[in-house]
Amino acid sequence: MKLGRDVTPRRRRPPSQLEYRRYLTFLLAVAAIGIALRWSAVSVGLMSDDFMQLGMLSGTYPGEGYAPFDLYSFLRRGDLLVDHVEQGTAPWWSVPELHGTVLRPLASCLLWLDHAVAPGKVVLWHVHTMLWFAASIVALGLATRKLLPAPVAIVAVMLYACDAGMVSPLSWLANRCVLVCATFGFLTVWAHAQWRDPDPYTPSWMQRRGGVLVGVLMAACISAGEYGLSILAYLGAWELFVGEGPARQRARALIPALIPVFVYLLAHKLLGYGTFGAEVYADPFHSPTGYAKWATTRIPQLIAAAFWSIPGATIHVFRFGLPSRLDHLFVPPDPTPDDYHMAHVHLAWWGIAAAVVVLLLARHAWYADERKALRALGVGAVVGMLPIAVAPSHSRLLIIAQLGTCAVVAAALVACARLLLGRAGLAPENPAGPPPKRWPTLVRGVLLIPLAGLLAWVHTIGDLRWGNAYIEHLDDLQAANIFAFTAGDLLSQPLEGRDVVILNGPSQSVGLYGEFVLASQGLPVPATWRPLALGGDFPIVATRPADDTLELFAVQGAWMHTAGELFFRRADQPLRAGDVLEYPSMRVKIVADDDGHPTRLQFRFDRSLDDPSLVFVVATKHGLQRWAVPAAGARNIVPLPRLPVATSAQ
Repeated sequence: MKLGRDVTPRRRRPPSQLEYRRYLTFLLAVAAIGIALRWSAVSVGLMSDDFMQLGMLSGTYPGEGYAPFDLYSFLRRGDLLVDHVEQGTAPWWSVPELHGTVLRPLASCLLWLDHAVAPGKVVLWHVHTMLWFAASIVALGLATRKLLPAPVAIVAVMLYACDAGMVSPLSWLANRCVLVCATFGFLTVWAHAQWRDPDPYTPSWMQRRGGVLVGVLMAACISAGEYGLSILAYLGAWELFVGEGPARQRARALIPALIPVFVYLLAHKLLGYGTFGAEVYADPFHSPTGYAKWATTRIPQLIAAAFWSIPGATIHVFRFGLPSRLDHLFVPPDPTPDDYHMAHVHLAWWGIAAAVVVLLLARHAWYADERKALRALGVGAVVGMLPIAVAPSHSRLLIIAQLGTCAVVAAALVACARLLLGRAGLAPENPAGPPPKRWPTLVRGVLLIPLAGLLAWVHTIGDLRWGNAYIEHLDDLQAANIFAFTAGDLLSQPLEGRDVVILNGPSQSVGLYGEFVLASQGLPVPATWRPLALGGDFPIVATRPADDTLELFAVQGAWMHTAGELFFRRADQPLRAGDVLEYPSMRVKIVADDDGHPTRLQFRFDRSLDDPSLVFVVATKHGLQRWAVPAAGARNIVPLPRLPVATSAQ
């Protein structure tokens, strides 16, 4: 791969002022259409982390000093973890060093403004998110048009507006941060290219002081969240493949963006931010080997998800993504969760191989300057996946990567048309010579047709269908979580000041954040809400060996298998028979285990189980129901954890 100057004439000319105005009109139109296509997301309501942030803003969440800039400090390190377990915002199996905080001051402040300006108006908060979605479309359009010709930029913008990965940040208020990062990040890429490669219409102040604008935009981007680290990959790749001048000059050009990132990372370290103690989130600074293990599987999954618009999460691939008749190609009979995970990895590598074929066919239709820009965008997108690989693979992580992915996919679609029409670029092996011969060019175009057609379909119709179906799924899930609190008999007894113990939480919203869910609905709020089991899909038999003690044993199951449980404890920190966890109001003893996964537990409370201040609850398909504590020496069944069937209309 040559990094030197290419002698092929530039085929991309900067747009005139009239063309630029027309292009801006196009971007605004696409932004409006994008909002219309995803408008159903405004009705989803609150989900998961949103309830915790509601508790932070109301002052009922353990700790203080969250508003307005620290609403993403979900689990602070130190003695506060005991308070989390006591209140129920962290489960009893949490490791003492558990820590989950992220430095996102701008995103936090925007959430705080929602509550301050429009308290309780959840729909308006979602509309606010929609405006950031529109802004990110415009920002991506500016960046792609600066780097690529109009046809490629136009197609890239349309692909981005249809992307299914938008569903989570549009439906989940706490995840809005990625759209804020994307907006300022894409503008950073645009400003950097305008500054370093000015065209005749670039203002003189941009040519002289463009680095200042780059630094300001990068500061805004990184202050919205760590997703902004991925933008540095684009800037570095641009200087490597597109930028002109000696290496030292190119390196200096990165300083304006590096300064705010350095300040952010320094603050992140000195103020104690980070995520560690969890299995599914692997912080590279605190668990480098764990991060490396996950990155080797997550990054291929993310690359394939971005290029082919395959759902990023394994459960979405095999439950909502691939047709069931294709499952057998990747999944063995009677699969385990690990089998599904490895099948997803194998599928990802096949997707990457197919992507390489597409690029090899398409590159013959790209002009030299396009190849440079696409190389920078593609490398930037892939390298930018390194910081997001700390989290489980999911399409919502790919918003920043879509700048590069949508550009490369759009360029492949345009290349197919060029090859078929005989308008391909100059042959790379003969950059100064005549255009390539007609027949080889046509053959490449014909071979590219099915792959380009598949790409066009999955990134538009497929993404829109899947995305809207996923919005409906999230809407129904959120409605079911809310309905669980009102469908059963939970509210038939007074809850104020009492301690609720849920024996089989089916989700984090129901199992961990019950008091905040109740508060969001204006319903009576208990003093605490703690789970004894979370997410495990097995029934439990309960006995009462003593007046203040409840003993639970799993029927054909065990604790500490699910991702929801492993968020609070790593897999290499098992709980074995004889282990004891002590808290002020509860003592937990592991009575039996299956290779570190508890199968029998003993919970000793600080009072009699018959004390009226304790309310025992189970989650059933009929809603949250009061559970009868067995008499001393007797037993009772804890049913499978279930949510009631509900829709948003209820």
